Amino acid sequence: MSWNIVRQVFTAVWVTAMLLISVTPRAESAQLDNGRVFLSYVNVKLDMDRYNNRLIERGMIEFETSYNGIGVGFYSFIRDRWSVGGELNYLLDNKRRVGVYQSAVSGTYGGLNIGYLAYRIHGLNIQPQFGINGGSVNLDIEALTPQDPSSPLGEGRGKVKMSSVQASLSLMLAMDYLWIMRRSDDGTGYGLVLGTSIGYQFSPWQGDWESSGIELFDEPGIKLQGPQIRFSAGFGWGVE
Repeated sequence: MSWNIVRQVFTAVWVTAMLLISVTPRAESAQLDNGRVFLSYVNVKLDMDRYNNRLIERGMIEFETSYNGIGVGFYSFIRDRWSVGGELNYLLDNKRRVGVYQSAVSGTYGGLNIGYLAYRIHGLNIQPQFGINGGSVNLDIEALTPQDPSSPLGEGRGKVKMSSVQASLSLMLAMDYLWIMRRSDDGTGYGLVLGTSIGYQFSPWQGDWESSGIELFDEPGIKLQGPQIRFSAGFGWGVE
């Protein structure tokens, strides 16, 4: 998968979001003025079964499928109960050693989220969110002891670095609570926010591998796919 496909999908979703906002009627009694800016801790899944099977066949180390990350994000209500937000997450380095091989996984991904407020009371917002995400995953495999020429990584202390462009869709149920600590003259409250979201990421596209700018067509691809959970803390504002 190339970055051109990711950009095209992002553009299509953004246009759809703007059309939804433009045709949604504005309710005089339900106008919301709420927003959140937060730091987050996430757990995501990578579908790497096919690639791990290939590594096992070669007698090499296999990768984990669950990864933790940290990130930043925001959302704001822009028309009645509709919200638009974004996030950027960084997967924490996950080093693992088995036998003579050491592996490491890192990466970044971000997304555009569109939500609809299903329930709101006393600073608590609950909303389902649809998101589109894109990013990259990087894999490193290194032989820690000298190898012979017949080894998968070649002679010596071989090392291979690969990257894969990823794109996925997500459906999440998000909730957060705004603890108001100060109010302005117009009644807007400002304070701390604690939140969580849980859902599932699905990728209809399989990310191919690249190494030193060369596509590796014979290597099984991976997907950013599976359950996802996020815990967040930050700053928010709102009108009750």
